Amino acid sequence: MANPATSPPPPPMHHPPPPPPVTTAAAEATKARVQEREALRHVIAQWNANRLDLFELSEPNEDLEFHGVMRFYFQDSGQKVATKCIRVASTAPATAVVETLIEKFRPDMRMLSVPEYALYEIHENGDERRLADDEKPLLVQLNWHKDDREGRFLLRRIDDKTNVPAVSFQEGGSFCRKLSKREKKQLKKLEKMNKLKSCGSGGSIGGSSSVKENDGGVAEKLYTELPETSFTRSISNPEAVMRRRRQQKLERKLQQFRSKDGGPDTGGTLKIYGESLCRDVPYKTLLLSVRDTAAVVVREMLSKYGLSREDPSQYCLIQVNVLGPDNGTESSKEYHGSTNREYILDDDECPLAILMNHPSSRGSIMFHVRRRPADYHPRKRKKKPQQQVGHKGGAKGGGMMIGENGVGNDSLDYRRYEDSYDRLPFLLELNPDGTDIVNGIPKRHRLQLNVTEVGSERSSQSSGVAGQNGGVGGGSQSLQLFGPNVQPRHCVIAHTEGIVTVTPCSRDAETYVNGQRIYETTILQ
Repeated sequence: MANPATSPPPPPMHHPPPPPPVTTAAAEATKARVQEREALRHVIAQWNANRLDLFELSEPNEDLEFHGVMRFYFQDSGQKVATKCIRVASTAPATAVVETLIEKFRPDMRMLSVPEYALYEIHENGDERRLADDEKPLLVQLNWHKDDREGRFLLRRIDDKTNVPAVSFQEGGSFCRKLSKREKKQLKKLEKMNKLKSCGSGGSIGGSSSVKENDGGVAEKLYTELPETSFTRSISNPEAVMRRRRQQKLERKLQQFRSKDGGPDTGGTLKIYGESLCRDVPYKTLLLSVRDTAAVVVREMLSKYGLSREDPSQYCLIQVNVLGPDNGTESSKEYHGSTNREYILDDDECPLAILMNHPSSRGSIMFHVRRRPADYHPRKRKKKPQQQVGHKGGAKGGGMMIGENGVGNDSLDYRRYEDSYDRLPFLLELNPDGTDIVNGIPKRHRLQLNVTEVGSERSSQSSGVAGQNGGVGGGSQSLQLFGPNVQPRHCVIAHTEGIVTVTPCSRDAETYVNGQRIYETTILQ
């Protein structure tokens, strides 16, 4: 037995060299690639969840490439629309797809010049766009998922005119099958949209009507000849997709209503009348926020009436104040039969805020979308010459003034925002000589919808504080002023229906408007 003390030592072990360290840039690039692939897989999974098995997309490989079946449409001049499905890779450009489609649709066209034909992306609302030569049709189609849109790809001649007459849909010449209940509903919806478009195009001014018809001709013909049926669509469950679209739109709208400062939510529904757009559909009900402007309402109404391609600047929102007896209804009969006032709202005014501040005791309020008058000019927002109301010689406590920025502009704004406190007309404190108070903050007395008694004595039935903004009590409000020429009951200022008037209480009560003494009721406007 060998002595362990005298045995030779074991040979040294040779370890392989450590692998080179992975650079930070390469690791980040790999991580970003993995994240990009996962994001693409998620989008493809969402696409496949709502599509027929035929149109499902494959899983992306390491190079982020995938493929799927796409439906394409072709229409030659004067011919019916034809359709075929081909398998397309995500890397295939539009030029390669056009070559394949030419061979599929018309083999005899191969001898023709390929650049004469192009691929167009078309949507049911009339949007039409020519794909660039290097665009990938499969990626364009996948991007529809972001907005839950549906579209079609049409192969046609580049120089083909877009103004084509619409014809009725026949499927396969002599062969006609009965449409299902769902397909009949879709066809009825298309007919209604076409009717709305015809209503809207009839009101166009000048030559704009023919331009719009040209713009939407191809899309209208394509969807009229081949409406959405179980044969042409790619969505597996249209009802579920439509519900999700409505739900997403509702969630986005409700998100705007939520108050950021923890206050009450600000939003609701508003009935907008559009009989001038189409008499068969007198109104639409919109879900609005108090911050949604008249311009937003006009755009949404045009979209609701199938006129999204119209220029919104050619239309306006009109506020109608019905001053007749309010029976709680807003029917067209009440509108046409009652005394009313109309105002064209500026684009930045908010109709729902106006309605929420409108007192029901003052009648009803309605909103109409109409074509903007040719002679319309936006309301100027600059200060106008001031009107002054005071007594001769002035008082030690200062005179008082109703300026056009208080009664004039604020009165006009008041008619639009009704009883909003910040928009009420007001009396502004001045120096005895009628100049503005520079040192210090002048007092303001806002004129509520009531009668304001002005004088050195305070009525027992009115509320108010001397020299301060009068409160609104059960009776009228008052403003106490002290001076050598101020009578106990000097004058009365009345604010009704957005109009402010001043009436001297006696011939001894010297009251001046714009430097002229008045003896009877005078409108301050």
